[in-house]
Amino acid sequence: MTNRVLVIRFSSVGDIILTEPIVRTLKTAYPDAEISYLTKAKFLPLLEMFTHLDHRYGWVEDRESANLLDTLRQLQFDLVVDLHASIRSARIRSALGVKAVRAKKEWFKRIASVKLNAVAGKPSHALERYLAALKELGIDSKPERPLLQVPEGAYAWWDNRRTGSALVGNYYIIAAGATHATKRTPESLWVTLDRAIRNRFGIAPILIGSPAEHDYLTRLSERFDEAPISIVTEDDIGRAAAAIGSANFVLSNDSGLAHLASGVGTPVVALFGPTHPILGFAPLGDHSDFYTIDEYCSPCSLHGDRRCHRSERFCFTKMQVETIIAKLKILIDR
Repeated sequence: MTNRVLVIRFSSVGDIILTEPIVRTLKTAYPDAEISYLTKAKFLPLLEMFTHLDHRYGWVEDRESANLLDTLRQLQFDLVVDLHASIRSARIRSALGVKAVRAKKEWFKRIASVKLNAVAGKPSHALERYLAALKELGIDSKPERPLLQVPEGAYAWWDNRRTGSALVGNYYIIAAGATHATKRTPESLWVTLDRAIRNRFGIAPILIGSPAEHDYLTRLSERFDEAPISIVTEDDIGRAAAAIGSANFVLSNDSGLAHLASGVGTPVVALFGPTHPILGFAPLGDHSDFYTIDEYCSPCSLHGDRRCHRSERFCFTKMQVETIIAKLKILIDR
């Protein structure tokens, strides 16, 4: 009998969001079990939006990690579902000494996609890899988009911020930030896109990102024909989710905010430049889509951190605004 399950995924925002369907599936398979989740401490607020979790534990790489490991041992889990499949998570599995399954990373296929630009034999989507681990438990489930519950306090904060300001009314989101600058859509394309969206849909954007991206977003906003409604830079992932959840639609780089939009049910188109959907991290759901040019050199790295060796970033500069607008129209009309 399975009474206590521990799910492990340490990072990052998008990868963790894609594990929500796994938590939901485990709760369905083991309705009386307590489902716990282990992640890096800084991502614990994200797990507050997972409605099927009973306990959340934050890992910190210092002497406190030994204390947490002792705590996890004392909880006497029956099953560990390792969705990170790293050396660290393997050590934790070994220390707990209970039945465990782990996701396959498909390193060979992913590296071949980068080194050989091989689409044949492409890697599975990350969620499919996670679900494959559950098959070892006799649990067979189809991929579904993540379902995130935005905290009521976050919506209250957003409603209060909008009251009596230019934020009242319809708007769309530009999630222009990314972990690596090489994954950012060129500023000129954002400007052209905004011009077309205002003409087509009659709404203005809010730029959203992390506090560390505030200066970049400010510089970007100064290039627009008309100033964006606002710039939102929040460490609080729940507040970011509230802003995204109230938007008409989202345009995003290949980043965690694309998955956040998918998780709260807001239409989103993710723009893939140096990375590529074949690596397995496209946003999921009927209201999510992506756009890539399929340049011969794309993907050029697993994480989009490699400097472009060409005269310009054709994986972005060849993107057609009309195609992106058409994708948005399809998602909005669904």
